[in-house]
Amino acid sequence: MKKTALTILTAVAVAALVLALSPFSARADVDKFPTGTYTTTITADDVAGTPPFFQDLLIGDWSMTYKEDGGFEVYNLTTGQSAQGKYVVNPAVVVFVGKDTGQLACLGAGVYKWTTTGNSLTFTAVSDQCLGRFIVFTSHPLAKQP
Repeated sequence: MKKTALTILTAVAVAALVLALSPFSARADVDKFPTGTYTTTITADDVAGTPPFFQDLLIGDWSMTYKEDGGFEVYNLTTGQSAQGKYVVNPAVVVFVGKDTGQLACLGAGVYKWTTTGNSLTFTAVSDQCLGRFIVFTSHPLAKQP
């Protein structure tokens, strides 16, 4: 019994150390990641080959807000559907945690490299099983709004 308790305590301590030393912060790193509101437009060409119901969800004008506290919201201005979630970031990648809420929620995590050029934010997928997030975030550079 003592060996099991020691094993559990050791595992908890190692997990805490890994989290403490992780390059990901518990909130967005506002000194690095460009928070704010961005827009993009998803066209029929961007969703070619996906099922028609999926196209109906994604085609349109989009607004995405990345908050300083690590929260984000994506909103299809054309359909009125949205999703909200959390992200963590380091200078190289942003991780969208998954477990989102809203009609367009992604349940799994997505990892993206990010770069900025002028007022544009560009995501390049490292891994993501959420096709909707992948299409909206990577089809075009996102344009920062004033």
